[in-house]
Amino acid sequence: MKVDILKKMDEGLASIEKKMVAEPERRKEILNTLHPKQLVAATNLLHYLTLRNEDIRLLQNSLHEMGLSSLASSENHILRQLQAIRQRLGKVYNKKEISPCTYEWSRASILDKSQMLFGKKAIEDLPHLMVTFDSSFADNYALIKNLLQNGMNVARINCAHDNEATWARMIHKLKKACQETGCTCKVYMDLAGPKIRTNILNKGKKKEEVKITEGQMVWLSEDAEDLVKKMWSSVPTSRVSSPN
Repeated sequence: MKVDILKKMDEGLASIEKKMVAEPERRKEILNTLHPKQLVAATNLLHYLTLRNEDIRLLQNSLHEMGLSSLASSENHILRQLQAIRQRLGKVYNKKEISPCTYEWSRASILDKSQMLFGKKAIEDLPHLMVTFDSSFADNYALIKNLLQNGMNVARINCAHDNEATWARMIHKLKKACQETGCTCKVYMDLAGPKIRTNILNKGKKKEEVKITEGQMVWLSEDAEDLVKKMWSSVPTSRVSSPN
């Protein structure tokens, strides 16, 4: 009975592995546009998305019962984890079949990229700390210095607020504090993208919520004249009466 369960389990894993291995070939055109250093991670992402496209709940239950990994927390090396399980079940791979995205490789890659994005941490066990600067930071050197000394790794400047002169003062004080304390800190300039702004017609500057109910039609228009045209065009001709 146990042998049958193990065989069925391995067959399920083999089916998923076949799909995972085939997916990068299907996405070859996309992968060819990437930098070579990103290929291993990108391929791993395709493997993970392939797995998540499958219903593996019954397989996971069987894996749990046998004391094997259920593939629930192996996102960063998913194919290699699946292969490791099959090896425990007796599968023999040749060297070329083994995924290069191993647990060790993925951990090193994550560490390298996190340091590139957020800098090195003074205390390894602490998380990276990002602090958003507001306009008051531009004239508060003591605060910036204190934040650096207490673990700030990234200074975020929201470019949807203030202006270049204010941002320059913030950065100048941050650099000065870095030189004085010996701490390092990244600067992130948060650039605002396109935003939709809406106004309620005939409300003037008064801001109110629009209460709507299920099935109700709501018109979004560039201006009032455009809205009127849309409203009239939606009314059946037989029901339109003369404004006069």
